[in-house]
Amino acid sequence: MQDVPATEEEWTELEELVSSTSFTHPHHMPLRWHDTIHEPDAIARDACLEDRCAIIARVGLLTLSGGTGGWRVREAMNRVAQTLGVVCSADVSLLTIECTCVDGTERETFIVSLPSCGVNTKRIWRMETFMKDLEACGADLTVKECHRLMDQIEHETKGGYTPLQSALASALACSAFVFLLGG
Repeated sequence: MQDVPATEEEWTELEELVSSTSFTHPHHMPLRWHDTIHEPDAIARDACLEDRCAIIARVGLLTLSGGTGGWRVREAMNRVAQTLGVVCSADVSLLTIECTCVDGTERETFIVSLPSCGVNTKRIWRMETFMKDLEACGADLTVKECHRLMDQIEHETKGGYTPLQSALASALACSAFVFLLGG
C-alpha cells in the first residue's frame, strides 16, 4: 500500500509523475485534502464548518468515483452531514459535485471533480462501511482521522486494471449488449 505524500517534495514528485504519464489528463490536478484542514485534531463534529464540509465533499467524491449514481452520492453526503451536524445541499453530475454545507448562519461551498469516470465496486463497499462506522462513532473521530480513513480507502481501492484490460472488458460488454438486442 502506498502512503499519501506527506512532504512538499513528495507532492512535487507525484505531480511530475502524473504530468509525465501519457494516459493521464494533465488538466486535472490532485487535491491535497490534508492541506485544506484547519483543525486536524478537532473532533469532526465540533470542527469548523470548512473542515466538516471538506469531509462531506470527499465522501461524495470517493463515492462518485466508485461509479455510483448521483442519488446515492447525495444520500451518502447527507448521512455524513447529519452525523457532523450540518445541512448539506449537493448537485452531483457524472464527474463533479457542488456541495454547500450550512450550520446556522455559516455557509461553505466545495466544488470537486474527478478526472474520469468508472466503476469500482470495492470502493463503493468500503465507502458504505466508512459511513456506517462514522455514523456509529463519528463523535469520537478527529478531522485528521476521517481523512486518514478516506486515504486508506482511496489507495486500497485503486483500479486494478490496465487500460487495455478495461478496453477489452468494455468491448466485451458492448458486444454482449448488442447480441442481447438482436443486432
